[in-house]
Amino acid sequence: AARAAVTVRMLLTHTSGETGDVELKDPWGLERSDRAEGFRRALTTPLESSPGSTFRYSDINFILLGLLVEKVTGQAEDDYAQRNVFAPLGMKETRYLPAAKACGPHAMRGAAIAWVPAPNVGDCSADTWSTDLLPRIAPTSRDEESRGDPAKNADLDYLLRGAVNDTTARRMGGVAGHAGLFSTAWEVGVYAQALLDRLAGRPSVFPLTRETLEAMTSPQQPGHNSGQVEAANAAEQEAESKLPNRANSLVAPHYPAIRGQNLRGFGWDIDTGLSMPRGAAFPIGSFGHTGFTGTSMWLDPGSDTYVVLMTNSIHVRGSAPISTLRGEVATVAAQAVGA
Repeated sequence: AARAAVTVRMLLTHTSGETGDVELKDPWGLERSDRAEGFRRALTTPLESSPGSTFRYSDINFILLGLLVEKVTGQAEDDYAQRNVFAPLGMKETRYLPAAKACGPHAMRGAAIAWVPAPNVGDCSADTWSTDLLPRIAPTSRDEESRGDPAKNADLDYLLRGAVNDTTARRMGGVAGHAGLFSTAWEVGVYAQALLDRLAGRPSVFPLTRETLEAMTSPQQPGHNSGQVEAANAAEQEAESKLPNRANSLVAPHYPAIRGQNLRGFGWDIDTGLSMPRGAAFPIGSFGHTGFTGTSMWLDPGSDTYVVLMTNSIHVRGSAPISTLRGEVATVAAQAVGA
């Protein structure tokens, strides 16, 4: 009954009440990917809190949004993104890499694809991807699933390269609403600049209208109001004024600026506990997102600036956390452009 109250707005703002992820303790999708089972679990996992009451980042929200895209359009999620987002922007090296659509020499280790160093034979059709890409992709980590029961996972300890690091997305075949996309720093920059151009009213091929982007990049969580961004900026400035070495601070005193006030756009982070990539100079009202493996982007329409980081910081495990570095890089970039 509670799930029936979940809205698309709640999914987009991570206020649906969904828990963080689907159950992964049993070995579904490890020997052979199982997309249908991933969707079934996303649709049936009990809610952790009442819909609309709490911000909690959840992969399930975007797994369900990906399923919704497929139901509404009648197209596979990766095909829809390719035709309607990446192709119009000229992003030729940005795509999902589902093993089922691999063209060229490769091997499978459980649900993960592995590169085979052999010549690629023939041309690949438009609905496939060439395994020539695999040696160009930075490894993300070693697969650590089922370490306590190695028999469950043929991919255990294998270095993931061109296989999505996220375990749920990998078990679903490499394509899901929350994970699975591969790109380059240049092409993420192309995406960010086209978005900023559209927001500014400049010529742009970004596949959404200016009005839609304005809605996406402003607070949209249940109970939002027009004064929240201004109040958050004032709170952050007050907190910074009390710092003993304010001029040397590269990250804000705390995120979000007002404790308990989490600001989310449609898909975009604005001011939550996940907003450290904003740093200490970009204003609240700028927006962005992070990726678990060490990727992030943050955009500030006011200064017409974006910061993109494409790292593989979880390879190897035990590396220093990247959270603070994201904020420090953003602050230095913002200061350089006078934001």
